[in-house]
Amino acid sequence: MKSLAKNRITGFVAFLFILFLSSFINAQSLNGLSGYFKTPNAFLSDDGKLLIGYTIFNKKYQYYSGYKEHVGAVFITLGYIPQFELSLRITRRFNAGRSDHTVDRMFSGKLLIFEERGYIPAFSVGLQNPYSTLESANHFNSTYFVISKSVQFSSVFSGSFTIGRGFDWIKSADHEFIGFFGGAEIIINPLNWMSASFIIENTALRSNAAVKILLFNHFAILAGFEGMDALSLGSAIIVQL
Repeated sequence: MKSLAKNRITGFVAFLFILFLSSFINAQSLNGLSGYFKTPNAFLSDDGKLLIGYTIFNKKYQYYSGYKEHVGAVFITLGYIPQFELSLRITRRFNAGRSDHTVDRMFSGKLLIFEERGYIPAFSVGLQNPYSTLESANHFNSTYFVISKSVQFSSVFSGSFTIGRGFDWIKSADHEFIGFFGGAEIIINPLNWMSASFIIENTALRSNAAVKILLFNHFAILAGFEGMDALSLGSAIIVQL
């Protein structure tokens, strides 16, 4: 009896933990801006939405940590302006001592040039971490354009696909999605308060696969495999301003 009660309590705590962690990802990527798993898409966060999230990047593909440590990042994304999305992020290596490491501070922005209408896809341009005082201290940099189109299959099934091109125009210690990148997402909405999406993408360097779970249009969790073999996780919360 005690064991059953303990299991129920453990299950309830785990459920609350998932709800807390899963705080957002309504189209949000691990990097903070709207997108798939790591790559951006052309869509923006809903107008008047503030998103606060946390990401864990697997060390296997992290130049920033010398491929030796996992990396954690806290981000805030603002979709307050209809045509523009802004994200602020602080990134830190796990187990990094205070004396040998300072956090990486970055901002990113995406401007919607053409809104999706009918058969015409959305088109956006973006900058990821475009400025740093030192080239060696500039990480995760990219300048890109991206095109995305949503598809409605039925009242339950929908999706989108994306193609973009990233450039290393700004000198940086490392870059992301340089070259052609893209992806696709299938979304299932079985209930009004829950949806799940399945993602496949290519960052121009490697292919990734991921799953997003959205609860009550406010809580979600993003989990996937970079390079199909390195687990990374993300979470956030949506606040309506």
